[in-house]
Amino acid sequence: MIWREIRAILQSELNHIERKAIFLAAIGSMLEYYDFVIFGLMAIYISHQILAGTFIHSLAGSVIFGAFFFGYLFRPLGMKQYTDWYNHGSSQKINNRIIMLLFFATIAIGLAPQKPFVVGIITIILARSLQGFARGAEAQSEFGYLYRNLEQKRSIAVFGLIAGAECGVLFGVLINDILNLSYTPAQMNDFGWRIPFFIGGIMCGLIYLLRRLSRIKEYNQTIQPMIPFYKIFTMFRGQVLFAILLSGLRASLAWLLLLLIPFILSHKLHCSYRYIGHLMLLSTLSSIVSSFLLLRYVKTRHSRAILPPVLIINILALWLFGLSISYNHHIATSLVILGLIAGVVAVLVVRILTGFFPSSTRLSSVTLCYNFGHTIVSGGILLLIVLLTALTHSLILPDIDANTIFLYTTISTFSILTIIVLFLSRKVKYFTDYMLLNKYVKT
Repeated sequence: MIWREIRAILQSELNHIERKAIFLAAIGSMLEYYDFVIFGLMAIYISHQILAGTFIHSLAGSVIFGAFFFGYLFRPLGMKQYTDWYNHGSSQKINNRIIMLLFFATIAIGLAPQKPFVVGIITIILARSLQGFARGAEAQSEFGYLYRNLEQKRSIAVFGLIAGAECGVLFGVLINDILNLSYTPAQMNDFGWRIPFFIGGIMCGLIYLLRRLSRIKEYNQTIQPMIPFYKIFTMFRGQVLFAILLSGLRASLAWLLLLLIPFILSHKLHCSYRYIGHLMLLSTLSSIVSSFLLLRYVKTRHSRAILPPVLIINILALWLFGLSISYNHHIATSLVILGLIAGVVAVLVVRILTGFFPSSTRLSSVTLCYNFGHTIVSGGILLLIVLLTALTHSLILPDIDANTIFLYTTISTFSILTIIVLFLSRKVKYFTDYMLLNKYVKT
């Protein structure tokens, strides 16, 4: 999929300025997903090192998942703050401020102290919150820059953002695999888990230099915000609800593969980190392969038709994974299947969402639904899984291993979300009335 999206950009009728705008936005998207993947994969080490031996060690997963969610909780605040910053300063100074916030937040996680553990926890939560805030401002900067520079070609920018995101995921998984091959488990526990965050800091510096060298054009006029969410919801109520849930499902599948599954493999089956890294690389590669094959052989007009069977297969694959964990057999096979489905869903989400919204509002609508899906749906599901696991283990099934309850709570929650999306996919129609749209665009 990565090379297909890049090829689509190169073959489109874009001038040098427009291609540069997409590239600068894509590298920001790459950094965001690298941070996302690395925090998920390193969460195992963080929970063991910072929380091991404390009275909340049994709640280590909940604490780490909560810190992970804080990053997305503060993202909308960063998006709003960017507009205020922009109207009181130059875009170059604001971009420099944002990248410095990202740099300090990423480095702070890598430098989080192990003792006292309270300081380590607070450092990680504050760093993730700052990271999410800065990423929200960074995203708004990217979308605003694309909005001003691409005029009527904004929809092609989606390809660049997707390519950047997938490069970030692949790079993060490869870094994790290389580290697990280079260091022993003891070394990874001791200091190796910090290295990816330092690499993230270096990436921030490189992006800063690239943007300085690119000489981003300054704008003196007051920023014109994209169509507000409430107007988009008024125009496309059913489409927005479905788009948010579908985006949330896509984000949740990413969390499942890169955060929840490594946690389950480590705590329930006590797999080595090196083995977990190999499995994550395998599932990531299968996801990229499936997305490429879908883009290569399935037409866009067929995307909605194949979504329902993909969702049904997703439910079956989730329970197949649960059984493979319970019996400790065919784990790699089940993860490959989940990776294949995640890649297909990633492609379908972009295709279907762009079909719901006309080109003049496409970037705004897809961006808003994407962020709401990530923040509210997938973030809420993560916390819901932790809460249901704790309640079930404490009040209903105290004799059953908490990791087993966590596994099947995760599968059940994901299955219910998939069923809801499957139901709505049959109800929502493509938007065809452009008269109502023109009313809002002109105002």
